[in-house]
Amino acid sequence: MRSPADFQRPGGVHYPTFDSTVQDGELKTRNVPSDEIQRPVITDREDSMFTVYVELVGCVHGTLTPGGSPASLIIFQYEIHCRQDKNVVRSVDTNFEFSQTGWGTPSVIAYGPYIQRRFNATTGTVSHQRGLEVAVGAEFDPAMAGAKYSVQQERSHEQQYFDKIDSGRHHNESEKRHYSVWWRYTHNSDQNHGVVPAFRTAMLLKRDDMDPFSATFTIKLDAGFQYGVSQKLKYIFSKREVDDIINFDPKAEPWPNGTMIDSTSLGNLARDAMLDSKLTPIWGVDIGTGTP
Repeated sequence: MRSPADFQRPGGVHYPTFDSTVQDGELKTRNVPSDEIQRPVITDREDSMFTVYVELVGCVHGTLTPGGSPASLIIFQYEIHCRQDKNVVRSVDTNFEFSQTGWGTPSVIAYGPYIQRRFNATTGTVSHQRGLEVAVGAEFDPAMAGAKYSVQQERSHEQQYFDKIDSGRHHNESEKRHYSVWWRYTHNSDQNHGVVPAFRTAMLLKRDDMDPFSATFTIKLDAGFQYGVSQKLKYIFSKREVDDIINFDPKAEPWPNGTMIDSTSLGNLARDAMLDSKLTPIWGVDIGTGTP
């Protein structure tokens, strides 16, 4: 996984810039062939304002315990950049929704980053003050004005500001499974550096069979300016599906080849609904220095 420095230093990651008229389906990331299994590039969208690149960096099908329930571990890496010098990507919303292939399968039983995590802490001073409160009528009359004086006092305290990750699942009661998982990355508004450009998401699925299944991927950006007025950008970064579904086959070989993950004990990677943070490290917390 690349570090933030890789996206800042000369000679780091570069993307071509182009402007064009977007036609319906033109920027769709497709399965080639149409039934492609576990395509490596989930989406590759670029514009003069943004680049969004998401790839599959890990996929292991196996069991939760030796001889136990079928399971799948899936890991994605994101690279998101804003090319406008005066603007930043303030938040990223991303989601995976898994199809039903049988009764109650597959179900998201653990994921990472988990729930809410904060990082990139900065400190500021917040002041609170009480003072004079005056109530007057429509026509001000000093004799009629009501005044209430309070003791002038001011107190200050140190306030920490963080980048933040929120996450969660959605449950289908009739199917008895967690069919969807989502994340929202929000930048530290005090620093105003934008969302970290490289991060990972991961999910552990419990399955009831060996049938192939699929996932629908969505992503939405908030870049702090009115890009929505552009029909081109509205299309590229809308909530509606613009990429082909992602097909998975439990019979497929682990990706990447040579992975050291024990496919017979995938359940060891989770504590309740929280996946091991080593699978989705956060820069400044799990890697390097920082305050969780």
